[in-house]
Amino acid sequence: MPPRSLVALLAVVIALPVLSGCGADDTLSPEAVASAADATVAKGGAKIAMELNATLPGADKLTMSGEGAVDTRTRRGHLTLEAAQAPAGIDKEKFTQEIVFDKLIIYLRGQALAAVLDKGKRWIKIDIAKAGKEAGLDLSSVMQTGQDPSQSLRLLKAVSDDVKTLGEEDVRGVKTTHYKATIDLEKYPDTVPANDRAAARATIETLTKATGESKSPVEFWLDEDKLVRRYVQSLSVKTGATKNAIRQKIEFYDYGAKVDVTIPPAGEVQDLTDLAATGLGGSTS
Repeated sequence: MPPRSLVALLAVVIALPVLSGCGADDTLSPEAVASAADATVAKGGAKIAMELNATLPGADKLTMSGEGAVDTRTRRGHLTLEAAQAPAGIDKEKFTQEIVFDKLIIYLRGQALAAVLDKGKRWIKIDIAKAGKEAGLDLSSVMQTGQDPSQSLRLLKAVSDDVKTLGEEDVRGVKTTHYKATIDLEKYPDTVPANDRAAARATIETLTKATGESKSPVEFWLDEDKLVRRYVQSLSVKTGATKNAIRQKIEFYDYGAKVDVTIPPAGEVQDLTDLAATGLGGSTS
């Protein structure tokens, strides 16, 4: 995969958070799930661990995992991901990605992306809101706090009334209850500020027409304080005529941790928002 195509692909992957089994009787209402999401976001800083598995065009596989931290108050965070499996033509050993996010601005650094950088530049910058606008999407209306992993928590506010309890499990040594549910994107606009709802509905409509889906399965693990400790979502994203399956797992721990984020110096940054917009455009056309 050429580096410029990789940039377009990453734009789709990092913009995702906008966007079963047997168990016991239902014990959690959608309102209680939304309350848990709000309580978790209100904790502010937390460390995170993420796993990403994607099936890409041509049946290529991308498997990545890593750790970082996020602060929902400053809307900033950082994450380092390494590939266990990379698309054909990309050396997985060179696929380590450093990611810094500042609201809707994403900074990426990695050897696989170096070929698209001008001399003296070390970071790629992608303005998700601007890229989305060029692709016909008002992503700012559906991602009010930016492209940090905690945005996934806000999607829990749009679960349907099919919440199921799957049992009790330990997550990083913390006792939790495991649930499954369905995120209904058509409900999501009602969870954002009133001034953003019209734009959010228009964007959700565009996304659902492009993907052919308005719902996606989700699993989450709540501790005894009703804080989210693990979050797993399965997604289907269309790029051109191909649908790509993506599964992401995020674990949140060490709540209250101080999160230090350094924004890359402007002189080391190259803005590739326009290139990223082609990736988002391909997912909606």
